[in-house]
Amino acid sequence: MNLFQPAREFIPVIDEVFRTLVEKMKDIKGAKVENHKFCASVHYRNVDEKVTKTKRPIEFCFVL
Repeated sequence: MNLFQPAREFIPVIDEVFRTLVEKMKDIKGAKVENHKFCASVHYRNVDEKVTKTKRPIEFCFVL
């Protein structure tokens, strides 16, 4: 079976983004980063509410 995967060329970039997100989120207890091959996601539903009220989770990811 030959799958049509036009986004395949972006997998190295997505992997780099995933590794960066893992590094950025490593000190935030309850945060989880997932690599879904063609995208990466950050889950913060288990992060302490005090943390998420102080700073939005997306800010943790994009403050480089």
